[in-house]
Amino acid sequence: MGLKKCRACGWGVSWRAKVCPHCGQPHPVRVTGWALWCWVAVAVFGGVLVIGLAAPGGKLSPRKPEVRPSTTRRPPRRPAKAQPAQPAVKVTLDKFTLDRGAGLYWCDVALENRGRKAATVHVVVYAKNDGFVPPRRGAWPMPGLLFGQAKTRRADLSHHDVSRDWASRPAESKGWRVEVKPGQVETTRAALAFNQLCQHEAWRGRLMDGRAVYREWQVWVFSAAGKLVEQRTYKVAPP
Repeated sequence: MGLKKCRACGWGVSWRAKVCPHCGQPHPVRVTGWALWCWVAVAVFGGVLVIGLAAPGGKLSPRKPEVRPSTTRRPPRRPAKAQPAQPAVKVTLDKFTLDRGAGLYWCDVALENRGRKAATVHVVVYAKNDGFVPPRRGAWPMPGLLFGQAKTRRADLSHHDVSRDWASRPAESKGWRVEVKPGQVETTRAALAFNQLCQHEAWRGRLMDGRAVYREWQVWVFSAAGKLVEQRTYKVAPP
């Protein structure tokens, strides 16, 4: 807007001047109604503009980072394969008897099925006395096959040797195969060789000490798939 005349001296002054620079008249220009309303409109518009820019979503408001849903698809989980239930059996050895005349050491093998289904298992008995040289070591049944499959010259045997290569080994080298019905007990008589001369390759033909009787007995029970499901160890005093 242009200059206005001072209402006292008539000189041109700004309409916004509070004091006339020529004569010192306070408020030298009277503001008319329309000019006042212009200033009010400008102030209101400016306030609305500032509030709009500062409001959430406005240009002056801080923006939150946009989170987009992930488009990566996870592969579906494969259901775990159901493992076959293992036989619930209990094995015991009892009635250890030495027959020196026959060269045999006997024991009773009892197998109890405590499960709800019939169980087909394989049983191996292994006995030893390592307190002498040569040591006395024997197995039942088919000791020659058991030691041969284990490829041992000293007749040392473990349940790992029996279960190794289970699918390809001869059926006779898997032990006593027996099917036990639920709640039933199957028994048999096991006989281990008690020779005077050692039959193991490392000491073949050497005389065995008569005091070297079997002191430690182990019995292993394997499932039809060759997994060890039961084992027990017995310490037997000399007869």
